[in-house]
Amino acid sequence: MVCDVKDYTSRDTIYMYSNTDVFKNKFDIRDLKDLKEQEMFFTSIRITDLQIKPLLGDLTFEHLKKIHKYIFQDIYDFAGETRKVDIEKGNSKFCCSQYIEIEAERIFKKLAEEKHYSEYNFLQYSEKIANFMGDLIALHPFREGNGRANREYLRILCWRNGYELNYNFFSKEEILKADILAFNGDISLLLELINKGLINKIK
Repeated sequence: MVCDVKDYTSRDTIYMYSNTDVFKNKFDIRDLKDLKEQEMFFTSIRITDLQIKPLLGDLTFEHLKKIHKYIFQDIYDFAGETRKVDIEKGNSKFCCSQYIEIEAERIFKKLAEEKHYSEYNFLQYSEKIANFMGDLIALHPFREGNGRANREYLRILCWRNGYELNYNFFSKEEILKADILAFNGDISLLLELINKGLINKIK
């Protein structure tokens, strides 16, 4: 569910310092470039940790929240919390904040009912994962860092089903284009990337 365009703001006072595009952070950094550098430093460490020791769970929405909290715990107080403002990026208007929990319950309940796609063959699995990715992109439950949290969650989901999720085969531009199309209901490019090597059978 999305809000009307008039309900969206590009800047907010809950998460950002007044009259800036800088997120409130634990270091009280007010310069956007400096904040991005610190964010990259700390989140890279946390993501590397997760590559070695994944944050396992029951693949629910709460599991995704825990992953987000782990990755961003060093820099943002809102790590692991669903956003309280409505946001958009370009022409993409994400799920209205008041509906995030409702939509998340629907998305993750369906995932559980389908046994986390464990009983599908590769072609079926690819399509299911592509649609699920599209749902997560549209949900966009966190104020910042959705992509990184989603990728780690999906990595665990794939790993449990005997697959490896690997973004190294493709450029950021290819992934972004595929994500935008998936958000708008067209999973064709994302499905093409998945079948080309985004997801491989673990040997």
